[in-house]
Amino acid sequence: MKIAKADSFEKHLNKYNVIYINMVNFFGESKDMTEMIEFIEADLIDGLQSEYPDIKYPKRKNLIKIIATIFSQTNIPFIF
Repeated sequence: MKIAKADSFEKHLNKYNVIYINMVNFFGESKDMTEMIEFIEADLIDGLQSEYPDIKYPKRKNLIKIIATIFSQTNIPFIF
């Protein structure tokens, strides 16, 4: 709520892709930290591809490449 009162609020409104990750959702699904990170990456990739179906994605998919590809084609940065 405080940020909405900032002078620069309107300047930045709807200018970024925001990715919110609730880590609690992944704790029960994985046996270790490596597997949890793999689950998070897979879920984010699925979500991004659903949100941006018209983007041409690289054949070898990882989260960094997917985000870079979306940014290069939309010119809208991501915030985590």
